[in-house]
Amino acid sequence: MEEEDEYWMESDSGSDGGDLDFDEGDGEEVRERAGCPPRLLTPPSPPSPRTVPPGAAPRVRLPSCRADRVRSGPDAGGACGTGPQDLGRRGAPCRILAEADVRANMREEMQELGACLNLGEGGAFSVLRHFRWDRHAAQEAWFSDEGRVREAVGLLVTPAASTSQPTDAGETCGICFGDLGPDRRAAPCGHAYCRECYSQFLATAVEGGASCLDLRCPHPECAMLVPPTFFAELLPERERKRYEHFGLCCYVDNNRLTTWCPAPGCVNVAALSEAPSQMGAADVKCKCGHVFCFRCQEEAHRPADCEMVRRWKTKNSAESENMNWIMANSKPCPSCKRPIEKNQGCMHMQCSVCGHNFCWLCGRPWSEHGEGTGGYYACNRYEAEKKAGKRDTELARRDAAKDSLERYMHYFERYSFNGDAAERGKKELENIEETLQALSDLTQTPTSQLRFVPDAWLQVIACSRTLKWTYAYGYYHFGVASGKKKEFFEFLQGEAEKNLLRLRDLLERDLKEFLEEGSANGFGQLQSTVTLIAQVTKEFFEKLAGELELGLAGLTDRYTNSLP
Repeated sequence: MEEEDEYWMESDSGSDGGDLDFDEGDGEEVRERAGCPPRLLTPPSPPSPRTVPPGAAPRVRLPSCRADRVRSGPDAGGACGTGPQDLGRRGAPCRILAEADVRANMREEMQELGACLNLGEGGAFSVLRHFRWDRHAAQEAWFSDEGRVREAVGLLVTPAASTSQPTDAGETCGICFGDLGPDRRAAPCGHAYCRECYSQFLATAVEGGASCLDLRCPHPECAMLVPPTFFAELLPERERKRYEHFGLCCYVDNNRLTTWCPAPGCVNVAALSEAPSQMGAADVKCKCGHVFCFRCQEEAHRPADCEMVRRWKTKNSAESENMNWIMANSKPCPSCKRPIEKNQGCMHMQCSVCGHNFCWLCGRPWSEHGEGTGGYYACNRYEAEKKAGKRDTELARRDAAKDSLERYMHYFERYSFNGDAAERGKKELENIEETLQALSDLTQTPTSQLRFVPDAWLQVIACSRTLKWTYAYGYYHFGVASGKKKEFFEFLQGEAEKNLLRLRDLLERDLKEFLEEGSANGFGQLQSTVTLIAQVTKEFFEKLAGELELGLAGLTDRYTNSLP
């Protein structure tokens, strides 16, 4: 879809990434008819000192989107959407490669290094693998101390000094002790073995896993690396393909510029032309439609950084919040110390584990309670201890646990809600062809001209995902502190939710009602409205994510200073 690719790959038009001129008289009327909100991320600007001709619309400078995007080449098949000072800002394109393309890139790198170091492809592969496919580091180390690199990799120059194994023709194989015969095999070290034994030796190594890439000569005193060509010559097709797969995985996994698409069943590889910085987002969209972070392999998570995502997921899966709930809503049995929850009834509690009867308030045996202690619904002893300050520590602990739990649940519930909204959008997109066909039959329009509907749903999914991660961002970025910046952040969250809800209503309610009416009247207005609001929502969320990645630096000041 052309529009879909544009969302992920277009870049800002300004050469310096500066502000854009926007004519208030252009488009605002259309935006108002469509029910679009004002440009919320742009605070009111002070009056310009220049003279404005009578009747002319004032021109306002609006900040450009900080979330720059990258347009990849025609063969890229995908692109990276990135944050400030990262892939998009630095202009480092990302290509989505199939397995054949990865193998071609891998072979090209081996040929280039092999030509530089006077090595074959097999030797170049071993050297590159040792240096995690950093060709510049490999070259520098090789020319600094070639012997050390050869020793570490296993590319020995001369045969091993200690050779108790005979190597001449007519001698015996050191594995099966049979005649070597004319079809013997020997690595550059000179240790020869019969073809059958060497083949079995290699097959056993391949069955053991990726460690076969570092397989050394069968001779116990030899550190010579088995040439990769031996695997191609001596292994059957199944084992040979497995060995080649290990080499491919080694190239992708150990290369800082490549990574697998984490979507289930997808074997595509994302490849960068240069390493990303440690700041901002590094979102990649695969050909399969999955959007993920290049660094941490999690789903795209702007504006939260990778560390926030790691901490948030750990917190969601850990038992810390269970303990907070237990501390806030239960008390231990004074006898067996099992936690007990009181959800209704009087203060008389009986432990279901040990049978101990006690007072819920003061924790003392219930046998000590009666009319003199306040009866079933009060406890004079507890009230006296509370006034004397003996219960301050317990109350503070329970209040802190309750506040922590309530704060976490506030962010988690909204995080989960928007995550579910994104999943619902994906399900709608899976069945979009039926909607497009019904719309085509009603309006006599080819389905190819109705792509604004799935494009709008793609925008809903992307914005729901961004909004979801704003809550993880807010939980860690602002903590328990309050202030002007946090209030402004929550205001922007609210506006983002309004924008997204407006777009969802158009797709779920207005479009459905249009199809049920069975008339093509008003289709042009519906199409323009959906397209416009989808674009407005896109711009709002891009600016929101970009500003949050910068910590709202300067934005709150510009906003508050502009208020009357």
